[in-house]
Amino acid sequence: MKPDDFLAFADRMSKVGDPASSRSATSRAYYAVFHEVIALLAANNFRFGALQASHKKLEQILTNSQDEDIVNIGSELGDLCAERKMADYDLDKADAESALTAQLNVATARSLMERLKKSLQPANASTAIAAMRKYAREVLRLPC
Repeated sequence: MKPDDFLAFADRMSKVGDPASSRSATSRAYYAVFHEVIALLAANNFRFGALQASHKKLEQILTNSQDEDIVNIGSELGDLCAERKMADYDLDKADAESALTAQLNVATARSLMERLKKSLQPANASTAIAAMRKYAREVLRLPC
């Protein structure tokens, strides 16, 4: 299973149009990005277990990269996480059931994944990777 598989499933679900499919699309779209971040950090020699890779910690690592685009990606990941929480837990929120909302969240996830893949290439991001590693190790106390 790869993050892109979650994104493809989210895309299909976003087009169904019923409340459960729309909510599921948002959730899967978020998790596509979440797992993409973990994979890209691992490719850059970040070493931490899945339990240590909490949602908020990943956002914090990205927003402390000292790279403007990666900081923005981290912030947008946090926004998408909030959308995911609403879709998963706030069953009284009708907006989470909208196909348009789901399609927008899938588009956001697709954009984030594309930007992440470009921004976290080792050749392009050595300074940002070093800043993220320092933050993860010194502030979050992760064994990176």
